[in-house]
Amino acid sequence: MTTYWLVANGSKGRDYSDEIFLKYGIAGVGGKGNKKRISQTEPGDIVVLKQGMQKILAAGKVVEREGYHTREGKKWMTYLDGWEIEQYCYIDWKRPDGVDKKGVDVSGLNMMAFCELHQPKHREIANRILETGIPVKSDPEPQEPEELTDEQLQKKLKSARLIEKDIDGVMKVKELANYYYHELNWRDKGKVMEHEVRTFLTIPLLLALGWSEKKLKIELSCEGGKIDIAGFSEDYNPKTGNETCDTIIETKSFQSGLNSASKQAEWYAKNFPNCKKIVATNGFCYKIYSLEKNGKPVPKAYLDLIKPTVKYPLDPNVGGMFDAIKLLMPKKQVPDQSAV
Repeated sequence: MTTYWLVANGSKGRDYSDEIFLKYGIAGVGGKGNKKRISQTEPGDIVVLKQGMQKILAAGKVVEREGYHTREGKKWMTYLDGWEIEQYCYIDWKRPDGVDKKGVDVSGLNMMAFCELHQPKHREIANRILETGIPVKSDPEPQEPEELTDEQLQKKLKSARLIEKDIDGVMKVKELANYYYHELNWRDKGKVMEHEVRTFLTIPLLLALGWSEKKLKIELSCEGGKIDIAGFSEDYNPKTGNETCDTIIETKSFQSGLNSASKQAEWYAKNFPNCKKIVATNGFCYKIYSLEKNGKPVPKAYLDLIKPTVKYPLDPNVGGMFDAIKLLMPKKQVPDQSAV
């Protein structure tokens, strides 16, 4: 008999249905119990991709590629805003067609990240998607990233013409991020909240990169809410703030994903005509976007302080550590292109 499985599209703030699972033809999980269950899949099994407990996004069959149908996570799978895919299986996915193209609304899905799917009504939906759905063409998996040692990182920061104190400041923030990530258990990581991230990680990093406190504003009120951190091209002045704000940074708790954070920052940026970039961060992962004339964000760089890389592992067109450093520095402090 065919076994049916259910996989979640990610945890809070991390929707990997399009960017990872469907794009690369996989279903992946983290955690000991989930890893054990996904290793029990067999070729021909059916996997259903869910969003929350009320929507089915896709369905597919487990297949073999290069002699394997399930494998342990690769290094590129650790660059998901702090979340890691530790075990995965290969899937030939299909999306729903017609009125259900963006997903099928259901009820009663299991909340687990990966488990068997037992309810007949959910299996029937999966079978219908497999019979009438749109096949999803999978891309080749990304190349394994080139990670930087602390020594390589410090050497490159020196070439960017940062003074020794600034380099020490960056490394101190990196050390604290490492402590939170490696020394705290999962529950305690969740207690490193947004205000703590902003105070102990993000602001110290910005100061180390050359920002003046006079050019930063915390919890700046604007239409739609409060900006976590606003950066200005000149010393902050309430009378000219709307014209001189060029950077908006949205901070989240240490354990959070950054999908929603960038959208929130994009919304705030509409209040500032000269805003050039938005940043989403959980204190150690930084996603940096430039804003086009139409206000749409374009991803430019990704920084993981714990595991810095030369390029963003999930997109070769997006810069890594060095591009992120340049973009995070205040405009007048940015070094020559050749320096980094």
